[in-house]
Amino acid sequence: MAAAPLHSDLDREDDIKIEVEAIQEPEQDFASTGLADQLSGGGGIYVPTLLGEVTQNGTELMVLAQILYWFRKGSDGKPRAKVRWHGVRWVAKTYDELAEETGLKERQVRHAVKCMEERGVLAKEVHLFAGKTTTHLRIVTSAVAHLVAANGPESIAPNGSE
Repeated sequence: MAAAPLHSDLDREDDIKIEVEAIQEPEQDFASTGLADQLSGGGGIYVPTLLGEVTQNGTELMVLAQILYWFRKGSDGKPRAKVRWHGVRWVAKTYDELAEETGLKERQVRHAVKCMEERGVLAKEVHLFAGKTTTHLRIVTSAVAHLVAANGPESIAPNGSE
């Protein structure tokens, strides 16, 4: 005895009526929405490509790029890093401040700084700043000097370009 084919109501198209209304708005040109200007004007991190040579992950890359920002010249033509210890400039920043500036968590910043310090990319000291104990950081020149030597000075963006 042959088995009769099984049919359910779901197998029959004429028994299933699903109306789907697709609500789609026409795509707008991103540049004309003003969002590009809003996103660009909110600040951010400029990440020179060569920093990838001295960092081991994206978190380190972001932290180092932000520290580099503070060593670059401001609108007054002078380095933003004003604190001097042992004859060199340092950036006085708490881990919380760097976390806020980079969008990372404080523990991520702390770990990235620790790893880069252990590899000799960053130097870290703790001093009083504005009346409270604050981490002071500087990029170790010898750690990045080989990048210029190996890639030539044209591989580094000129001062003021972002």
